[in-house]
Amino acid sequence: MALFSWFLLACTGTTSDDSASSPPTDSSPPTDSSPPTDSAPPTDSAPDDSVPSGTDTASTDTSPAAHAWHALLAADEYTSSLHPPLVELDSDLERVWTQDFSGERGRGAQGIDRHPDGRTVYTRIDGDVNSGWIDLLDATGALNWTWDGAEVGGLSFPHAVVFTPAGDLVIADTGAGRLLSVDLDGQLLWEEPLPTTAPNGLDLRTDNDGTTRLFVTGRQQTGGSPGDTEELVNLYVLGGRTTSPTLVWSRALSGGPNAGESPHGPHLRDDGTLLYCARGRGQVVHLDAGGGELWRSDEDSDVLQQPQDVVEVDGAWLVADKGARALLRIDDPFGDFEHTATAELDGIFGITLVPCGDDGGLPCLVP
Repeated sequence: MALFSWFLLACTGTTSDDSASSPPTDSSPPTDSSPPTDSAPPTDSAPDDSVPSGTDTASTDTSPAAHAWHALLAADEYTSSLHPPLVELDSDLERVWTQDFSGERGRGAQGIDRHPDGRTVYTRIDGDVNSGWIDLLDATGALNWTWDGAEVGGLSFPHAVVFTPAGDLVIADTGAGRLLSVDLDGQLLWEEPLPTTAPNGLDLRTDNDGTTRLFVTGRQQTGGSPGDTEELVNLYVLGGRTTSPTLVWSRALSGGPNAGESPHGPHLRDDGTLLYCARGRGQVVHLDAGGGELWRSDEDSDVLQQPQDVVEVDGAWLVADKGARALLRIDDPFGDFEHTATAELDGIFGITLVPCGDDGGLPCLVP
């Protein structure tokens, strides 16, 4: 999922299955109360003579109101349809809107992202014909653009898509082993061939210094047999609109104690650090800005099964857990690491957060 000032703490990272020949299928979300409120830090000021000595001024509640947000999901509800819908949940993780793809081509939404002006973009794939599409919804949820990649030779299992600050798109074309950027006329702006690599997840954000970072999860072929693969997380910096991104660092995950991680759901945090889901090990991993590992959740915990994507909102994490078929909310991720809310769906791939409601955010996609 891309990050913009309208977004709360998202991540769109969007992800899907590791296999470039067989897209993923399944997951699910949670149900609970509104997210926690961050307390405002204390401010130093001159003493107020009107306050009696000994009064506990620190107990005064100066916390801001909780943000209004919705979670927009690329869900995979095969129980009701062979064409997974988009699902929007409110901050209590109650469903408020669904768009189904019954009767349409492809297997439904995979990667998903939200633009600050309210538009939503997502990928759809068709495993039967090794193809895919990019769909764009307007701020009301109506479909107003579909792109099949004809201008770039077609798309092959595109598993993730994010908006750039200029309003263009960056796409992880998983089956074709490439990253590419196009404008909304479908014109190619740049292409980064990754001949042995299958990118499956993207997150993009512009930092305060104007640097736009692109965090990518995936795997690469290292030998001649199908099992000769290496899992990767890569960080790039974008240049101009028509300039290919520059690789900053690449972290190989296989061949060591974390082999079999199946990295998905990249997320760039406000403080410059990074998160990704180690789906194969049931963990979320925290990296520093240089790619060094800072922390990972307990592999033996029963909180996560196959986490597919993670985003942050008001200090909490929303985790799309493919194995649990649920969206989980974890209010204290670096502490107790217990989910406090669950929204159950038959499947889930990507999450993006939508600021909406009466506090100046975008309209929610309520029918």
